Amino acid sequence: MSFFSRLLRRIVAAARPRPTTVWPVEAREQRLAERLLEDEALRGDLEDDAWQPVQTWLLEQVGQLAATTAGLNDSAAQVVLDDGEARLRDAAVRRVSTLGTRPEAASE
Repeated sequence: MSFFSRLLRRIVAAARPRPTTVWPVEAREQRLAERLLEDEALRGDLEDDAWQPVQTWLLEQVGQLAATTAGLNDSAAQVVLDDGEARLRDAAVRRVSTLGTRPEAASE
């Protein structure tokens, strides 16, 4: 193999797009769930019994949202997750507010 052939192969190999890291859907789901559940402001003053159904609903929605990122690279998935997180926060605030307490996040 000639020098130019080897050089051409190296150039072509270097020019190929490298795969970006793709986190498994489960990892994305876990990260998003942790961010939402660690935000005490979403819960407001709800007692455990009142918060539990909201939390269950929220986690179901997180699972569905994360599933929509299957096959996306992390950059594209993060856009989807960020938008979905904002929507889920708003929906959780409305649910908590409906249950009789207004979380701090609602006043922002």
